[in-house]
Amino acid sequence: MKRTNRPHHAPFALFAILALLLVSMGAPADAQADVIRPSERFRVGESGDVIRIPARVIEMRGGGDLPEALSAPTVCPDSFDVQHYELHLNPVRSTSTLEGTAILTIESSIDGLTGVQLDLRDLVASSVSRAGNALTFAQIGDVMTIDLDTTYDTGGTFAIEIVYSGTPDTESGGFGGFWFFPFPVTDFSMGVGLNANPPSMGRYWFPGVDAPCDKATCDIYVETNGPKTAVSNGALISVTTDSTGRKTHHWQETHQIATYLMSISVAKYTAIPDTANPLITYYVHNDLVPQAAGTFANVPAMMAHFESLFGPYPYDKFSYVTTPIGDMEHQTCVSHSTALMSGTTANDDILAHELMHQWFGDLVTYDDWREVWLSEGFATYGEALFVESQSGAAGYRNYVTNQLMAPYLGNAGSLTYPIYDPTFKWGTVVYEKGGVVLHMLRKVMGDTAFFAAMNGYLTTHAFSSAVTGDFQAACETEYGSSLAWFFNEWIYQGGHPVIDWTWESTPSGPNWDVSLGIVQSQAVGPAVYEMPVDFKIVGAGTDTTVTVWMNAATQSFPVTVSFEPTSVEFDPLNWLLDEAAFVPTGVADGAPTVPASLESNRPNPFNPLTAIPFHLRAPARVSITIHDPAGRLVRTLLDAEQVASGSHLVPWDGVSDRGEDVASGVYFYRMLAGETIETRKMHLVR
Repeated sequence: MKRTNRPHHAPFALFAILALLLVSMGAPADAQADVIRPSERFRVGESGDVIRIPARVIEMRGGGDLPEALSAPTVCPDSFDVQHYELHLNPVRSTSTLEGTAILTIESSIDGLTGVQLDLRDLVASSVSRAGNALTFAQIGDVMTIDLDTTYDTGGTFAIEIVYSGTPDTESGGFGGFWFFPFPVTDFSMGVGLNANPPSMGRYWFPGVDAPCDKATCDIYVETNGPKTAVSNGALISVTTDSTGRKTHHWQETHQIATYLMSISVAKYTAIPDTANPLITYYVHNDLVPQAAGTFANVPAMMAHFESLFGPYPYDKFSYVTTPIGDMEHQTCVSHSTALMSGTTANDDILAHELMHQWFGDLVTYDDWREVWLSEGFATYGEALFVESQSGAAGYRNYVTNQLMAPYLGNAGSLTYPIYDPTFKWGTVVYEKGGVVLHMLRKVMGDTAFFAAMNGYLTTHAFSSAVTGDFQAACETEYGSSLAWFFNEWIYQGGHPVIDWTWESTPSGPNWDVSLGIVQSQAVGPAVYEMPVDFKIVGAGTDTTVTVWMNAATQSFPVTVSFEPTSVEFDPLNWLLDEAAFVPTGVADGAPTVPASLESNRPNPFNPLTAIPFHLRAPARVSITIHDPAGRLVRTLLDAEQVASGSHLVPWDGVSDRGEDVASGVYFYRMLAGETIETRKMHLVR
């Protein structure tokens, strides 16, 4: 697995890249198969690594060189607070300009307030006034400084009217900013930039406090001509038409909203009410109407499931609005890429991801950009939760293993930074690893306490913002004791456990004594991870699962069972994000004594991706090949390549050396490492 690197591109090239990524997406896999995401969502990179096309790429937020971490906190003004935005907007397509009037209702947070600073990029204000009185102002860079004509004390409110216009900017190499897009013809805003610092892009189309920690309500009026429809946040209050035929759409969001979640989109849309849920309407470009029913078929089920987990949908309406590039979780009106309108449910994971945001990211917004996992990690985990509702526990585990764990573990060598204040905000660490952290936390806490904590967090911070410490506090309330150990090792540090494990058994009267051993040897992150770990002990026609507490570099756990063990499985349900290798001869002096060992692939059965673990006591040249039942070579994964000592994972995506998807069935994988030759069996289910 590796991250896809995307350099800066012009807007047309950016759209072309997305189209190339998505054009070959097909229908979902056979419903009988234990897999949810179709195999077409995977590609093989130049080096042969498996590349997944995940939500973060569909959102157009992946790739690019990794910038330095932004350790400075997000700053919200402490002298005033914007209470309400009233925006009057006229996108002029013929000149690619935006004409706007913004009326901001502001409350003073201090005594003696004499001025405010707002964010506005490239657009130029022609006048600023309060109650009809002109105010002195200046624009330098993205900062607009306004001098008030009177002084306000704490709690005092006033309204500032700003008339502005200009050509709004778009993000080079990204999707943020305000777009006049040529195909399909659409005027729209996208709220987050992958290359911008800070990432908020409300400032690209209206003046305000452009930070996630500052939320307000809003009324948005958008002028359109001809048959065009304007879609925005909240409820549609009215559509008025003047004598020239120009229409004004008035949308009103009475719930608190962050500026990066505000948006407008203007195009020739057809509004399609959902037949199962009156809160849901789909706004799709007219030529995409035939694809709408199939694309959005499962949205009511998604909404019902998330409501069953996290409480009633918190807003007045919900919409997916088709736009030319990317997906974005705008509050109540998610932008959904036209390229994903396949007419099938193949992209349900993206739809579920963005819908989950309405609770995690929109209802409760991260207070600081360093906390972005509170939105993206949770939304990614929402993908797995929807799969669980559709395909049960097995489908959920398959999704977590293949779609969340595998992308991280396959490239973990370069993903060593923590989830909090990540080096790259829109990548695998925040999205997939962030989702896996919630999966592991669910194991630690148990379902009842875990979902109670999620709901407690939402209730306490609804329509406001929060930080990781707030979520930790909600979890500790339900767990009954401190979870600092968990958050310290998984959120505030990078890495993951690297484990050698072993077992052996001896008869003890009518029973059998089993010794389970663990050695942690990770070089990144905490020297010792503290986590519960399951071992499944299997005998003839019977088995039992025991849970041990891993909290030391080298540990041995004695267990007594009433049957003769024939095999043992480490973490059989894959709750732990780790690299684990079985050491057949046990643990001695904290290190394995066998020269090389090949382990069971995980998951098995699999589709479309599995990982083959192996362990080397010393560096060796390694070959790993895949064969069909007749012994014919199917794929060479490693060809006498020099590999360092330690535990390793090699992914296989079910593709042959000729680049063809192989059929369902049993396959054998063979390792030659030095003088060690081992072969194991795996099962591919299409």
